[in-house]
Amino acid sequence: MSCHYIALYYEHMFDSVQEQLEAMAPGRELAAVLAGIDVSGLSGYDQVVVLQAHRRMASHYSAMGYGAMAAISETMDEMFDDDVELAYRAAATEIRAALALTRRSADNELDLALGLVERVSRVWEALAQGAIDVPKARE
Repeated sequence: MSCHYIALYYEHMFDSVQEQLEAMAPGRELAAVLAGIDVSGLSGYDQVVVLQAHRRMASHYSAMGYGAMAAISETMDEMFDDDVELAYRAAATEIRAALALTRRSADNELDLALGLVERVSRVWEALAQGAIDVPKARE
């Protein structure tokens, strides 16, 4: 189903933009609905509601990105099973190249990804659900 049809489908289910967006979990359908909203035609209140929904989606996408980083690290761990440091360096280098980050930024992002996915999975889940943003996840 195309983004336009998804947006039209959900548009007729709710009385307000707020009800529509707050009822949707971050993911493909919310992204499709948001893509079909012209915020310039909304009230100031509804513009804020749309902003909040975009922030939930940004948090969701961040969690998915951190999950991908942790998967890269796991792949490198399997490749370099005798050398944990080499596996970490290889994962950080892949992330650095893929995202055009500095070495320090890649290390920081990988550390956060591993911390969230492997050690504090409830925080990663909250990020994926859009309940918190990246700065809160770092705390």
